[in-house]
Amino acid sequence: MHYRTMRPAPDGFRHGFATVNGLRFHYVEGGADTERTIVLLAGFPESWYPNQEATPHSSHRSAVRSLA
Repeated sequence: MHYRTMRPAPDGFRHGFATVNGLRFHYVEGGADTERTIVLLAGFPESWYPNQEATPHSSHRSAVRSLA
């Protein structure tokens, strides 16, 4: 299986993967350590990349998860 090189996550964020019901999902997470979480969903065939500018702006008061 061929994987493209991932772009670096914004400062304070990290890439991760989760397998749910046999499907592998990529996500980028970071931000404040609070109970408030913002989830950014990418539409097919997009990835987390269009959300990369929104993640740092939203992360000062909330945890941010960008799913791709």
